[in-house]
Amino acid sequence: MVALLVLGALAGTYYARREFERAAILGMLFIIFLPGLANWDLATPAIGAALLLTASVIYRPWRSAFALNSSVAVVVSAFAVVLGVVGFQIVNSLRSSSSTSIGWTELPGQGNITATVFFVLIASAINATFEELLWRFAIPLLFRSSKGMIIQWILVSICFGVAHLHGTPGGMLGVLFASIFGFMMCVLRHLSHGSITWVIGVHFFADVILIGALYGIFF
Repeated sequence: MVALLVLGALAGTYYARREFERAAILGMLFIIFLPGLANWDLATPAIGAALLLTASVIYRPWRSAFALNSSVAVVVSAFAVVLGVVGFQIVNSLRSSSSTSIGWTELPGQGNITATVFFVLIASAINATFEELLWRFAIPLLFRSSKGMIIQWILVSICFGVAHLHGTPGGMLGVLFASIFGFMMCVLRHLSHGSITWVIGVHFFADVILIGALYGIFF
């Protein structure tokens, strides 16, 4: 996956028509790999989200991605995805062993309900913003054509799923779940005419459920 991302980014810099696009793609590589090599946990998506949000504000054509393009199809789809995450977590909680592979030896804020709720909300907001800006916004920019859109969605979603092998949920079940979730986020963004706001919101609720489950808040 790392090799494919590197090759894709290098190809993107080669075909980019403007210097800003080249800088953005190379910056995306920095966001992905450097914090990870330093073994930063929450700092990785925090830095990534901050840089991608800053780029979106500065680069005017990217601002339109934050328009809230609502419709009945978008609302129904968003609600269905959240219900799907709830259903998955209920089924997963009934299994004899947890599928999480997250590397926390001690959960931040554990033992203090206020700190727990605060951490779950902040971590969910940061992670959802970073992952959606990266996987459903920045990486698709590497594709120069809208042809084969479904194939692009599948490829990006599989990479998104593999990236969650050591996340929560982790393991092969987590990879499968994250891949399906990622594909549904692609569909939701398409239904909302390219809006990144809806997918960030849905991803936030999904993370609240999944991270909150680590603390035993919901299931």
